[in-house]
Amino acid sequence: MFDLALKHLTSRKKQTFLIFLGIALGTMTFVFIAAIQLGFREYIVEQLVNNNGHIVISAREEIITGESVEEYLAYKHLVHWVSPPSGKRNDDSIENPHAWIQSLEREPEVFAYSPIYSTQTIASRGKSKLAVSLIGVQPENHIRVTDFVHYSSKDVWNQIPQGSRRLIVGTGALKKLSAQVGDTLFLSVGSAAALPFKIAGTFELGVQQVDDTTFFSHVIDVQQLGQASGKISSIAVRLTDPSIATSVADRLRLTAPDKVQSWEQINANFFSLFRIQDLTRYFITGGILLVAAFGIYNVLSIVVTQKRREIAILRALGFPPKDILLLFLQQGIILGIAGAIAGLILGYIFCYALAHSNIEVMGRKGLTMSFSPTIYIQGLFMAIFSAIFASYLPARMASKLSPIDIIRMDS
Repeated sequence: MFDLALKHLTSRKKQTFLIFLGIALGTMTFVFIAAIQLGFREYIVEQLVNNNGHIVISAREEIITGESVEEYLAYKHLVHWVSPPSGKRNDDSIENPHAWIQSLEREPEVFAYSPIYSTQTIASRGKSKLAVSLIGVQPENHIRVTDFVHYSSKDVWNQIPQGSRRLIVGTGALKKLSAQVGDTLFLSVGSAAALPFKIAGTFELGVQQVDDTTFFSHVIDVQQLGQASGKISSIAVRLTDPSIATSVADRLRLTAPDKVQSWEQINANFFSLFRIQDLTRYFITGGILLVAAFGIYNVLSIVVTQKRREIAILRALGFPPKDILLLFLQQGIILGIAGAIAGLILGYIFCYALAHSNIEVMGRKGLTMSFSPTIYIQGLFMAIFSAIFASYLPARMASKLSPIDIIRMDS
């Protein structure tokens, strides 16, 4: 039966090749789109997960309104707001960071944590000035929570001890200030006097917005610069398993009024974008495979019409309808498997070439491609399913033909 299915396909070589090519191109397109989208997604998630903490604890945001103030007024029914109050009730620091640290020490899922104090700063060197985000950290803790050490110059995180007033500067910011390692920058916050900080090293994350506007220093030095002794603006937490970040964040949120968010909650917009990308990928690939499926349907329908006499002979020899059905289904399956395998191979070669090309994206050479086995398994099953679906109707039509009906059609 399998040999006969191959003979039917090879009897119309041109049509068979075009359908094979359509399935192969559809599968290759799916592999390429999925590889580039998932590769980009893996890169973004890696940056979000490994460079910002799995959970971020920050100061609560309490907006002042007329209703919130009236709760504390004894004669609120006599109050009429000409201009209702507005703004935030609290500053941008955590109320009791020491209590949080004690709580995190008791959590078995917590691998490490890093207290952070960040502020907006003006960095100047000669006539060059640049507005930057100055992030104060405890270096020994921060390199356990994030992967910034992999993007920094060698051993630089050991060169910013407390009281040293030393900086780790993004490479983009270094260029904008026309500075180099060893130079001194003057940092100022608000109306406070500018203080000198020495550049100890650099980092390059590959994200321009971060590399151009971010400095790191010891948290104590940043607090002194911002005249915010003892204040902590956030705590970055690394877990033993990032997949449980949301459940742990939900539990920690019940213990204090501060804002507690997992990396998934902070970056919910990215995941909405990822879902749109998934829909786009399946829509495009589905359209291509649908065209190929119509081709399979048309070819097999023509084959059924042309092979009526052979079907009549097979039925007269005692072949049951299910064998006739299987004969034509096999043709669709052969086209689906052959086209899918060719498409997967072509897709892999194309993706490999782009991943190792000289195209520069986000500071890295070569496109960020994913070679996850899931992509190839999905592509294989999509191609085979579309081929089976398209070949079922002609196969069913052929299985219902009886020798008498075929003689009547040809008479």
